[in-house]
Amino acid sequence: MVFAIPSYLEFLPEADPSFPALNATLRLKRPGEGGFREGAPVRFLEQRSVYRIYDAIVARQCGRWWNLDAPQNTTMSYYQEFAVCPEWNKATWMVKCNVPVDFIALVGTGQSADCSDNSTIVPPLTTLQLNANVCSITDEVGRGLTCEWCAADQFSLQTSACVPTPAPTASGSSSSLAATVFLTMIASVFVSGALTRF
Repeated sequence: MVFAIPSYLEFLPEADPSFPALNATLRLKRPGEGGFREGAPVRFLEQRSVYRIYDAIVARQCGRWWNLDAPQNTTMSYYQEFAVCPEWNKATWMVKCNVPVDFIALVGTGQSADCSDNSTIVPPLTTLQLNANVCSITDEVGRGLTCEWCAADQFSLQTSACVPTPAPTASGSSSSLAATVFLTMIASVFVSGALTRF
């Protein structure tokens, strides 16, 4: 591994009981395929916010690819930074979730992606991507996930129309999480008109 990770993460030791199963899910991709160029299992040393861009049509809200930092600027700059082809994700919504201390995940640098318009996106090697089942935290007793959903016309939690909503209780699931946010967004549209698109 030649990539650096931020101070709030640590590489998961091979002796950790969680390492074998998590490391077995790591798939390094060839140029043009997207996904990870390099990657490794990590553990969060502190509670942090993670972010996912999605459209609820092609890219699901509870998918596995997340960002360690809030995406900024435009949709096109997001595609370039994370090597996302437009046909994979229309990028109309952003969800911010807080993951707890000791949460484990895969982190790494992105591989280039060949898109349907014959273009190739090559992400910067300084940008880290997160692959994890973040929504699974809603199924763990005592570790309820708190999220905030935003219209992604502008990739900024300060300027986008956002809906802060607690996730379902431990008896809930990813599907109920998606249902909760959908109903909340519908209610917000009729109450305040704050959200501009689905």
